[in-house]
Parts: sequence; structure tokens; C-alpha cells
Amino acid sequence: RFPIVEPDYGHTKLRLSEQGLEAIRRIENPIAIVGVIGPYRSGKSFLLNQLLSLSCDKGFGVGHMRDTKTKGIWIWGKPVEMDVDGTKVSVLYLDTEGFESVGKSNVYDDRIFALATVLSSVLIYNLPETVREADISRLSFAVEIAEEFYGR
Repeated sequence: RFPIVEPDYGHTKLRLSEQGLEAIRRIENPIAIVGVIGPYRSGKSFLLNQLLSLSCDKGFGVGHMRDTKTKGIWIWGKPVEMDVDGTKVSVLYLDTEGFESVGKSNVYDDRIFALATVLSSVLIYNLPETVREADISRLSFAVEIAEEFYGR
């Protein structure tokens, strides 16, 4: 696993990771991305490990403390090759820093959310409990971003 987007020191801005970009550039097949977003400590990394059939000590890092384990946006380093309508596709799994953790602004969370939305072919919004009004607002925001992005 490796970062593709990392936070700056103050957790206000995001910057691209050259290591991550270089690894993605080496993939020759079409790429599909399965991204997981949601609040911090909601099981995003655990869910990705289950999708990849990996234990938590071999897959995405899973934290056991109040602090978030994933910072920025990370991707599983080895694509899963799949046949989609006769075309070989490299599927990448994307883990994101959770929303609403201590010491971050809503603007930072929105940036992670927006970037994960436009990068993902399939976006999973992982919630540990019932859907709240804030979740509906975020999903509405995702639809607006997607419409604007694909409209261009």
C-alpha cells in the first residue's frame, strides 16, 4: 500500500505523492478504482482488507486508537486483474482518511471526499450507524461534483 495523496503538516491542504503516481503510471491496462469513504474509525480499512481477502496485519493499516490510521488517500499497491467485457482491467482499492476526526476542518474533509469521488469507479460510503443528515448532504455534494466533472 502507498499514498497517492498526502496532507500537509497543518492538515489543511492535500499534495500528490510522486511514489503513488509513479506506481499508477506503470499500469498498462485500463484502471478501475474501488474507493471507500466515511467517518473516521468506521471500518473503511477493515472493509477493504475483507474485499482483498487480506488480514489486517497484511493489508491496509487498521487503527485501534481514537486517532486515524490512514492520512490522506492510500491505494493498494498490487492491482487485482479482472476481465470486464473481454478487456483486462486493473482494479485498484483506495482507502481514505476518515471524516470528522479531531483537529481537521470540514474543508479538508470535503477535499478528501471530492477527490475520492472523482477518482473512483465505484464509491462505497461506509457508515458505522444510521444515515444522518450530514451524510445525505455529503452524498448530494458527491452527485453535484460528479455531474460537474462528467459534464465537462
